[in-house]
Amino acid sequence: MANPVNFNFKWAHSDNGYTPFTKLRDDIHKTDKTENGMKVLTIPMANISMNGYYKVECGAYAGFTNTVSVTVLVRPSAPAFIGLQDIDECKECIVGYDKGSIEVYCKTSGGTPPNNVTVTVGDKQINALQYNTSVYTARITLDNRYHNRTVTCSVMNSALISPLITTAKVYVIKPPAKVVLSTPSYLKEGSLVNITCQSQSSRPSPIVYLTISGINVSSADVNTIPSFNKETLLYNTATTLTTFKREWNGKDIICCSYNKWYRQPRYCSKPEQVNFLLRPSAPAFTDLQDIDECKECIVGSDKENIEVHCKTSGGTPPVDVKMTVGDKQINALQLKTSVYTARITLDNRYHNRTVTCAVMNSALISPLMTTAKVYVIKPPAKVVLSTPSYLKEGSLVNIIYQSQSSRPSPIVYLTISGINVLSADVNTIPSFNKETLLNNNATTLTTFKREWNGKDIICCSYNKWYRQPRYCSKPEQVNFLFPPSDIKLEINFDSLDPLRMYAVCTLNNSNPACTVNFTTADRIICSERNSSNIRLPNGAWKTKYFVRLDVNKEDDGKDVTCAAVCTHFQDLELRDTKTMKVPHGKEISVAAGAIVAIVIGSIIAGVLIGVVFTWVVLNRKRKVKGLKKQNQHQPKSVSRQTELNVSSPLPNTYEQLQTRTDTESRMTYDSLDTSANSSTVLDRQPQYESLEHNAEASHTYNRS
Repeated sequence: MANPVNFNFKWAHSDNGYTPFTKLRDDIHKTDKTENGMKVLTIPMANISMNGYYKVECGAYAGFTNTVSVTVLVRPSAPAFIGLQDIDECKECIVGYDKGSIEVYCKTSGGTPPNNVTVTVGDKQINALQYNTSVYTARITLDNRYHNRTVTCSVMNSALISPLITTAKVYVIKPPAKVVLSTPSYLKEGSLVNITCQSQSSRPSPIVYLTISGINVSSADVNTIPSFNKETLLYNTATTLTTFKREWNGKDIICCSYNKWYRQPRYCSKPEQVNFLLRPSAPAFTDLQDIDECKECIVGSDKENIEVHCKTSGGTPPVDVKMTVGDKQINALQLKTSVYTARITLDNRYHNRTVTCAVMNSALISPLMTTAKVYVIKPPAKVVLSTPSYLKEGSLVNIIYQSQSSRPSPIVYLTISGINVLSADVNTIPSFNKETLLNNNATTLTTFKREWNGKDIICCSYNKWYRQPRYCSKPEQVNFLFPPSDIKLEINFDSLDPLRMYAVCTLNNSNPACTVNFTTADRIICSERNSSNIRLPNGAWKTKYFVRLDVNKEDDGKDVTCAAVCTHFQDLELRDTKTMKVPHGKEISVAAGAIVAIVIGSIIAGVLIGVVFTWVVLNRKRKVKGLKKQNQHQPKSVSRQTELNVSSPLPNTYEQLQTRTDTESRMTYDSLDTSANSSTVLDRQPQYESLEHNAEASHTYNRS
């Protein structure tokens, strides 16, 4: 444009040439001057808002130039899908249901019209319709073939050489084709649980779970195994119930497949019920006992009928309980809800046999069993006490008592007069018969005491398990023979003219009564003899022997010896010796008639003593028979024996000696007769000899 230099140019713009032109601000255009004086107007076409019609005002006088149309070609914005979602491992995907129609939205804005937008799925092209100013939409009907396909949105206009495009993956949601619950008609407790729930041909992978009576089964009780089909791109999920509880028996079981993406979140099977065959509890014997070395055993006595109780509870009926003893089977009867009983008649054959209780029902493949040993109590077949008719002190004690054929082993003991013999005085040897499995116990009394002489000896076999705790033998008595414990010799003179001496020899505590031998110097004549036996406690005897010896003064200083003579103890060496001291005083004359009177008196006294003794014995026998009739089982009462007092001073004359002997005998008899319980027995055996007979029968000694 050629204009004067001082021209002021104004540019004007109109969108379509019809609307009023608006003068442009100076800051949005630039006017340059060329070499030939031309003016050049430069307008930066920043965007499509600059499109339209332009003219120049050349001055007040020149007016406007002609109108020029200017168009800028503008690219549209890059397209983008809207409404994309993340599902499984597919991020920003187009998500829809199998067999469902979905609207795919593609957004693009600006650009020189017209903009051409197309959508393709795989190799299928779909024309997109403009939804609003910047959004285009295309409708796609999905099926499983479209899963994981690529959807493309492309935009093209005159400003572009090639279209602008965007892509996204298609994710086709497919609910389970089938939900299957597989259950057996019945299920045995303890066996493999074969209850399986399957969700078939679904996408995405579901959560498969079981409900029993509307309550979800814990994941700890199931095992889930998902699988993926690479051809169909679908999931198959199997969930197996690994355990089955009693409380689920007969309850509704439902299998469900769940995923929040499914059109309906869960798909479930029809309810099923399982007949759960319950196992009974393990059987156990009741009332077991510990005896000897048999722990938790069935205990009963020989020939006894016992009831064996076996306990088991629960289980699907019918429950069959059987018991066997060895190879013998016994049917058990139900005693109450959980206890079964069988009756067994015991004998020795069953000892140590095994009793089995077996429980069986439809839930078991093999029976449940428990066992226990049988212990048969057998009291002693015999308790034997072997005693000799008599026993000598110092000899071997052969008193044996035996408890034969018993079980368990008894305590075998002796009682003498109702008092137990100490274990220190016995020796017990137990033995066990491995064939009969019975105990034989032999106990030997190793010593015998004088105080047991003639007392009741009883042998007993005791064990608390026996039907009656103790079995005893009949009482036995032993005549215990023992020698005298001591011997004592006493001598004195009762006449000086002629010189006559009497000697008293006493034997204490012997059974039976022993005799004595007197030994004196030569030519000493034994003119008289006399003896008495006195019963002492424990069957002992006290024996006194009296002899009169004719001596003279020449016998002074000589010895007189008395020695015990016992038939059963011939080796006994028991003697006492005294030295004679012959007096030298005035001689004392004793009339021959007086001596005869003394002898005759002694004979009469002996006869009277014999009569009294016989009467006492007969009277005592009558009393004893009366007591036996009153109480045959009462033990014999034992009272202290009456012993003569022999410690009084020695009498001075033979007559005084004879008188004292008679007095002692009467004291013994009086004591025996007045005491109902007295067991004192006086066995006096007078051995009087006339002077004439004595002169012939006595030893004759020649004086040296």
